[in-house]
Amino acid sequence: DRPVVWAWLRGDAEEIERVFREEGFPDVRVEPRVRPDGVGQWARVTFAVSPGEPRRIVGVEWPEGFPMEAWRREALLGLGAGDRASLPALREGLGRIVTFLRRYGYPEARAGEGTFEPAAGGVRLRVPVEAGRPVRFRFEGVAEERKRSLRRALEERYGRPVDDAWLREAADALAEVLRADGYRDAAVRFRQAGGGPEGRVITFVVALGPRVVVKRVRFHGNDSLPARRLLPYLSLVQGGLLRPPPFTQDALDRDLRVLAEYYATKGFWDARIELQEMAIAPTGAATLDLRVVEGPRYRWGEIGLRVDGTEPAPFREALGRLRRGDWADPGALESVRKEMVGILGAAGYPEGRVTYRTVVRPDGATVDAEIRVEAGPRVRVGKIVVSGNTRTQTKVIRRELALKPGRFWDPAAVRETRRRLYRLGFFQRAEVRPVPTLAPAGTRDLEVRVEEQDAGLAEFGLGYGTEEGVKGFLGLSHGNLGGYGRSLGGRYDFDRLERSLGLHFREPWLFNHPVDLRLSLIRRTADLDAYNLTSVAFQGSLERRFGPRARGSLAYTLEENRLTDVNPEALEAGDPTTSYLLSSVGPFVAWDSRDDPFNPRSGFYHEAQAEWASALLGSEVEFERYTGTVSGFWTSGRFTLALLARGGLALTLGRTAELPVNKRFFLGGRGSVRGFQRDAIGPRSADGTP
Repeated sequence: DRPVVWAWLRGDAEEIERVFREEGFPDVRVEPRVRPDGVGQWARVTFAVSPGEPRRIVGVEWPEGFPMEAWRREALLGLGAGDRASLPALREGLGRIVTFLRRYGYPEARAGEGTFEPAAGGVRLRVPVEAGRPVRFRFEGVAEERKRSLRRALEERYGRPVDDAWLREAADALAEVLRADGYRDAAVRFRQAGGGPEGRVITFVVALGPRVVVKRVRFHGNDSLPARRLLPYLSLVQGGLLRPPPFTQDALDRDLRVLAEYYATKGFWDARIELQEMAIAPTGAATLDLRVVEGPRYRWGEIGLRVDGTEPAPFREALGRLRRGDWADPGALESVRKEMVGILGAAGYPEGRVTYRTVVRPDGATVDAEIRVEAGPRVRVGKIVVSGNTRTQTKVIRRELALKPGRFWDPAAVRETRRRLYRLGFFQRAEVRPVPTLAPAGTRDLEVRVEEQDAGLAEFGLGYGTEEGVKGFLGLSHGNLGGYGRSLGGRYDFDRLERSLGLHFREPWLFNHPVDLRLSLIRRTADLDAYNLTSVAFQGSLERRFGPRARGSLAYTLEENRLTDVNPEALEAGDPTTSYLLSSVGPFVAWDSRDDPFNPRSGFYHEAQAEWASALLGSEVEFERYTGTVSGFWTSGRFTLALLARGGLALTLGRTAELPVNKRFFLGGRGSVRGFQRDAIGPRSADGTP
């Protein structure tokens, strides 16, 4: 995907030759060849490699008195007489030897630069490894599970002479490891013994002291903001998953900075928070006394705007969010700056800059702000080149581009393009960047470079539910069949009540249009209180998005149902419908304005679905069924209110007198109304069966 430049090809050939020489081919020759492939301006590049004869090792010399059995060192080195003289293999072998020595009592072990010396008939290998003196490390005063982290801290310093300076550094490092885990007063000293042929024994004696955990924080001088609004910003109090986080000076300094930044958002630009006193009980429980110097509370004063190179109107609207007399929140000023950067980008000014200057006036307790907008050159998108895709078809990438040739360059569209490419699931990296070309002034050519990852997926899960007992799933799928973005997969779900086996296919762009085709074949069995069910279903659907919030689909279902052990109380008048063929069609629409689909704090999610089963479609039962969901999220402070309403209506049609029991509505259980057993809400039979 790049221009053919002979100097670049020669450089690539030299790099290939260097790799071959390191692998033991001193006479290698690489010749680049270029051949047009007859399609436009594309060319095929081939590197012809003549490796020549390899160099062979004729002998290996080890340092005298090397502390390792001959068979073990030869196995770790991986090179011997007759092998090819490969520098990468030598480096790997030396690394294995050094790792083994350090693990088994030689912390000073290190390796020099591996080389091969010319000899008759080949080369001779001199192994450049120094084992050093044997040293054993011991720890006193700490539990076994903590010794592992201390040993790791020592291992980071291996490879140097273990002298007194090394031991003092190691003792300090061990103490820092312990302090980072909350042992504020931890101290480590060492003592030495031995020194003969068996080596030295060095013992690190640890004095831990109590593990310090913050249990209480008292604020002094916080006249404007109560403690309950400050405590959530202290990670030393609010952090930790299974136990309170340990106290460290770094964590305290970070929390104090966060508190000062929070005060600034309320207009206290000069606020300072300091540790006044810290009391630690013998158990390690700490009480912090924090002194708050709030200073004056500032309001916005004069707010100015200067725009160079474009129309100022859209920026004045954004500037209106900063009103004279409001509390001076630097975060709000930064938000307005970012919004203006987005306005510049959407108008085709990717190099535009937005800066601001503030002047604090303590006498009047105001902050003046001036925002300057420098538009820079207006740029349109030129040619778009796609590269890096070896398995994925180029058109699969191009159809996800939010940037189009001829349109204005928009950084938001660049981000949207990257988001769409990552959403496909078979790219581990996606970059959109300008490339230096001979494009006309005001035009910028783009390169969309991707890095692919394996699109195959094997997944499984296992859990337990009070209703379902042991539950789990197994799945195998591939998300990029033939490089066209198509997916095919199978999945098996099971628990005590239900089991299903499904085969699913998806074509994301049907006939090169943004219509999502989904086909599924599912076999399902269910053992419920009111009935047992065995069904085999085929379902096909067409789905399309309508903007960023709305989507809709049309689905067709062909389903063979067999009901057994139906509770007589669940049957209505007339012949029971126990085995039937269902053929139905119906639409589905959804509207999603939530700010985050996984952890929403604001917005709405609504959906509605209809299903019509008719003899005109070949169905043995006829009915119409409607369901809908309405939900909303509202946040105030730390709390989010979530409201959800669901409803359904099902009516029989034609000659069908009784709605099949598995098409009726049931409530209760974890999936609908919590606090009730599964399907426990609603009409019941005489024996209590839903």
